[in-house]
Amino acid sequence: MATVHEVRLRHESDLMSIPEVVAVGDAEDEENPVIKVFVTQPPRDTGVIPDRLEGYPVEIIVAGTITAQN
Repeated sequence: MATVHEVRLRHESDLMSIPEVVAVGDAEDEENPVIKVFVTQPPRDTGVIPDRLEGYPVEIIVAGTITAQN
C-alpha cells in the first residue's frame, strides 16, 4: 500500500485545481494518517473534495486566505 505522502502527491494537482483549495498536506502519524486539504471557505460543490483518497481519510480545514511572509 502507498504511503499517505505518496497518495497526497498523486492527487495534489487535482485538489489544487479546486478554486477554494489553497494548500494540501499530509500527516503521517502511523495510527491515523490523513490528507489535509486547506480551503478559503467550504467548496460550493460539497462532493468536489472526496472523503477518502486511496483509502486514506481526507480532512478539510477552513483556513481562509493564506499569504506568504518574507
